[in-house]
Amino acid sequence: MRKLAFIPTREAKERPIKTFLEKAGWVVHYLVNESSIFEAYTKAFKDNNIIAKDKVIMCHDDIQILNTPEMFNEVVDKNLTKDIGFLGTYYGGYGEAEVLDGLLLITTGATLNNIKTDKPKEFSSNWDYYDMYYTLQANRKGRKNHVVPLMVLHSSEGEGAMSEEWNESRLAFHKMYGDDFLEITLP
Repeated sequence: MRKLAFIPTREAKERPIKTFLEKAGWVVHYLVNESSIFEAYTKAFKDNNIIAKDKVIMCHDDIQILNTPEMFNEVVDKNLTKDIGFLGTYYGGYGEAEVLDGLLLITTGATLNNIKTDKPKEFSSNWDYYDMYYTLQANRKGRKNHVVPLMVLHSSEGEGAMSEEWNESRLAFHKMYGDDFLEITLP
C-alpha cells in the first residue's frame, strides 16, 4: 500500500501542505500547470498505476493542516475503511455526506478505479465540480463519504468562484444529478 498525494499547482515550490504530508509519510506529486483538474488527476492516477490498496490524497496547494502528522494519519487510518468512498473536510459538522468539497479529499485506489475521473462533456469549467462529481459517483456506487475531524486552514480568495463557467458547470451538475439528492432540512 502506497500513500500518494496529488496537488494541482501553478508552480512546484515548497508549500506548507507538501512539507506536512511528507512529514506524515505521504509521497507528494505536484501536478504543475495542467489545463484541467480532471485531466491532471486522471493522468496522475494512470501514470502512477493506482491500485486498490493505495491511499490517495487530492488537495489544494493553498491549505495547511493544523493537526499533527500523527493525528492526521490516525484519522485517515481509522476512517478510510472498505465502505468509504471519500473522506474530506467541511465547514460544519462531521459524519456522512453525499458530496464533499475538493479542498482535501482522501480516498483509496479501489474507489478511484471505480469512478469516472474525466471531465463530463456537460461541464464548461475545467476546474470546478470535479469534487462533487467524484464523490457523488462513489456515493451512488454504495460507498459512504465522510466529513472527518481534520483542521484545515485555506488561504484563498476563491478565484474562479461564481464565474460564468463555474455557473454553467453548476447547472450541468444539477441537471445531471439534482433530482437524486436527498432532501434535507436546515435548522
